[in-house]
Amino acid sequence: MIFSFKDKFFPYYAWQTVTVLEKAAGWWPFQNRTKNMTLRLMHFGNLLLIIIMCSVRLFQEYKQKKLYIVVENTVILVMIICTKMKVIMFFINEKQRKIFYENVLIHWKDTNDEEEMMILKQYAKLGLKTIINYAISVNILFQGVPVLSDVINYLNDPNITYLKKELPIYIEVYIDQEKYFYQLYVVLFFMTCAALLLAFSHELTFFQSVQHINAMFKIIEIRIIRLSKIVKRTECGLDTFKEADRKIFVCISRAVDLHNAVLNNIKFINSSFGATYLVVLLFNCLIFGASLFLIFNNSDQKIHLIRYGLVFLGLSVHFFIIFWPGQKIMDGSESLFNVCCSCDWYKLSKRSKNLLRIMMLKSVMQCQITASGMFVLSFETYVKLFKTGLSFVAVFS
Repeated sequence: MIFSFKDKFFPYYAWQTVTVLEKAAGWWPFQNRTKNMTLRLMHFGNLLLIIIMCSVRLFQEYKQKKLYIVVENTVILVMIICTKMKVIMFFINEKQRKIFYENVLIHWKDTNDEEEMMILKQYAKLGLKTIINYAISVNILFQGVPVLSDVINYLNDPNITYLKKELPIYIEVYIDQEKYFYQLYVVLFFMTCAALLLAFSHELTFFQSVQHINAMFKIIEIRIIRLSKIVKRTECGLDTFKEADRKIFVCISRAVDLHNAVLNNIKFINSSFGATYLVVLLFNCLIFGASLFLIFNNSDQKIHLIRYGLVFLGLSVHFFIIFWPGQKIMDGSESLFNVCCSCDWYKLSKRSKNLLRIMMLKSVMQCQITASGMFVLSFETYVKLFKTGLSFVAVFS
């Protein structure tokens, strides 16, 4: 099926949000190339400007031996580098994403079954809600640092007459940051929002892609479960065996075709997101340990303790968001195998058994999303890397 450009819109708001964010980020594959390139250059310029401001401040504080600022700005620079990595990989995989989106769009538009459409909408809605909650949480944790600092200072000393204003991140702009605090805060707010737009767009695309695969797993399960109902109708004499076998064979054929599409989609996710998450996970382990180091070494300073505690909390949430989809894929593939084994396969005709056996054999091994084959994205790996991050504290200390 071939769609014109105007048809490249998903029929459900959860996927339409992916379209809007990717257009704003400049990596929607169906958007005008000139417009995409212009937006990418703007975002790259924004990230580069943040890197320069943080790097200058980092070298200044390094000379003055202010280790906590050096470590904090190093963490920010690593996060910006990871964001740049996401932008670059999305540019490289643009053709693959275009094919994937077309396949997803075809699946949405070709689904006529009400129950299957409800499953697609349910999983897409869950993916969007999860990323929205994640985005709001991270924004509050990051942008709320200055306000929280002022409140804590006031609570510690209600009679204080002067409060030192602090921006969310340590930067150097060669002007009086106290005098122009609010102007700088507004500019920095929009700059960080633009940077976070790239990160959240990437995470939403990844999460919605995985959620679509999970929905496909569930739809395959529904189709297999329907076999048992057809078999029972035959046993009750409501259908002839020949007619029932024809329905069952068609049902299994559709399930096998969808399962093959699922396996191809998982290959796409591994090739498109694997290298990015390998870099992100390695850097996140370092950041994780560095944030704990800052917490332990500033335990006597409430402002810094809360500041770094929020960073640690945000990283923990980010870690969870990375590994949760991978675990859901593993659970979905395992559940499908169990459904295949528990259906009344022994009551089917030989040709239907052989067709079902193909899918059962492909489902024996759990489907996995990996970080370039180095890490399996699962809760087990999440716990291991969490422990690895904690071990960095001993190194930094």
